[in-house]
Parts: sequence; structure tokens; C-alpha cells
Amino acid sequence: MTSPKNAALARPDLTCGGSPSAMGEAQGSALAERIRETHRRLADLELFRLQQPWWLPYGLFLGYAHRKVRRLLEEPRRRDHPRGAERLAGIARGAGLALEPVLLLNAFESFMSAVRDRCVVPPLGACSAVALRGSRTEGGEPVITRLFDYVLMAQPFFAVRESRPEGGLRSLDFTVAPLAGAIDGINERGLAVTYNYGYTADEAKPTGPISLAISEALDRCATVEEAARW
Repeated sequence: MTSPKNAALARPDLTCGGSPSAMGEAQGSALAERIRETHRRLADLELFRLQQPWWLPYGLFLGYAHRKVRRLLEEPRRRDHPRGAERLAGIARGAGLALEPVLLLNAFESFMSAVRDRCVVPPLGACSAVALRGSRTEGGEPVITRLFDYVLMAQPFFAVRESRPEGGLRSLDFTVAPLAGAIDGINERGLAVTYNYGYTADEAKPTGPISLAISEALDRCATVEEAARW
């Protein structure tokens, strides 16, 4: 889906191949400083600090958040996305971090879409995506355009990753340095997946983030129909 004139825009920041664990370690090692800096920058993230009781020092609050996220997500993550769980653990090892900080950073994908007890009106901002093909594009190539309206402090940590999973399909993924999953991606069979964040007050049981489901779909599915069935 990438034309020759746009090929330079798709050059990956890193290439990960092999088992899920090896792919995670490669990502953690290549992006170690960005991953550690992402964790340090949590202290500046208003959405996170609003959850901190006024009387609790930040260091203690951060430790509490680490323990709570592991308690809530460890079992659902391994149950629903075992390969993603291995990849995430590999990222932590490669970056030289304990598992809890990386789990917390991956949990923000779900945390940021919930508005219950955080605000009356959802924050200004809206992701959007459009898919075009045929006569609607220059040259007739299929094109997916995405507006990723994310928090500004995350921009330095964006990454393009080439994934070469053992026994799976190669893909080119857009992600954030500490994420095991993909925010957008296209695999070698031409399947492209993107998604938009939405705000919700619905209650649901804990599960893995949608980015892990996208990464696994790109790994194993060749068509939209296969991805929808999976």
C-alpha cells in the first residue's frame, strides 16, 4: 500500500524478529532510553496525576499504580494475548526495567479512554481515519489516512516498527516505544488495521489492550474477513 515515492516515509526505527520474547527484547533494547523516559514523564502527565491523592507522595503513588496494574492485568493479558504477554515481558528485559513500569505504560491505552470520575465533558480531541481506493486516490492505490490526536508529550516516543514474527506474517507497525502492540499497521499480505480512541463510561472486565489484538491480527490474518472472524 506504499508507493515508491512514499517509501522513505515508511523506513522503520527498528526491526524485531523471532519469538515474541525475542521481538520484545529487540524493541526494548533499541528503544530503551525512550521507554525509560516515557516512564519518567508520567510525573508530568495530568491525567495520571489526577488519580494521586493529595496526601500521598508521588513515589508511593507510582509504586501503588505499578502493583495495581499488575494485579488487574497480569492474568487477563496472559489469558487473552499470551504472545503479546511474552513480547511485553521481553520489552521490559530489553529496556532494563522491571515488568511493572512497562505494564503501566501499556495500560494507559485503556486508561486514557475512560472518563468516569475524571471529567464532566470529554477532553477536546478526536482521532479519525479514512480509507480510499480506486479513482478516489492519485494513481488508484488504496490509501489509509489517520489523524492520531494523542497527548503531545507522547510524540517524541512514537516509533515505526518492522515485525518479523516466527511463523507469522511480516508487518510494518506504528506504535509508541513501550507498547507491545500496534496502533496502526499493514502486513505483507496487504491487510491494514487502524483504530481510533473513544471515551466511555461503560464498565467491563479487564482484558488486554486493543493494540495487542491488532498486532496479533497482522501476525496471522491475510484478509479483512479473516481478521473479523478472528
